[in-house]
Formats: sequence, structure tokens, C-alpha cells
Amino acid sequence: MGQMSLARDPQAPKTLTIEQSASINDHVDVKKLQQRASQSYQRLKSTYGGVQKAEGTLAFWRHQKLLQTLRSEKQRQRETIKKETREAFYNEIHTKEIEQQLYRPDTPKVHLISTACAMLRSEQGAETRSQGILMFTG
Repeated sequence: MGQMSLARDPQAPKTLTIEQSASINDHVDVKKLQQRASQSYQRLKSTYGGVQKAEGTLAFWRHQKLLQTLRSEKQRQRETIKKETREAFYNEIHTKEIEQQLYRPDTPKVHLISTACAMLRSEQGAETRSQGILMFTG
């Protein structure tokens, strides 16, 4: 286990999974905006015979603004999911690495404890650090 910048860990997720991407369209705010955009499209189609024929009108401008808002909301949701996924990864990675070392018979337990203590020192305050050391040595 070497030192690695949290922002540059090659194992950290960088993109959304297919399921995460699909979940964006299920978000309440996105659904509302999609419904409004659909209604706006239908109004333009029935009033002007199509969106392009409505170009230059206030209704067209509002429709374009609504589509821009929808795209922005989807992007915000993507960034939120990406951030949450990366935070979860970094919160769990040290535990996973320690567990992997625990189950390797060739890893000396003293090295494991000192590595865990060093990780605790670098990430947490003194109160939590002493609790962590007791957990490993007790």
C-alpha cells in the first residue's frame, strides 16, 4: 500500500455506470422538466406546426430555455452522483486494503497495525486516532 493522492487514485471511479446514468432520468426534478418540455413541444407543434416554424417567437425562446434548464439539471445530477460515488470509494478503500492484507498470510501483523495507525494519523484527529489504535491492538 503506497502513498497516493486521493484525487489521482487510478482505481477511483471516473465515469458513471450504466445504471447510474439511467437513474438520472428517474430523478424527480428531471422528470418534471421533461414533462414540461414535452408539453411545450406539443404546444409549439399544435400552434405553429413544428418547433422550427416557431423560431423567433416568445414561445420558441421559452421552449429553448426549458431545454437548456433540463440539460443543466441532468448535468448537475451527473456531477452529484459522480461526487457521491468517489466519496464512497475513498471512504471504503482503506478498509478494503486492510482487509486484503489481513487475509494474506505473508503480511506481518505488526506491519499491518503500523500501516493502519499511519493511515489514521494522516486522516483523523488525535481522539479518533487513539481509539483506532486500541481497536487494532486490543
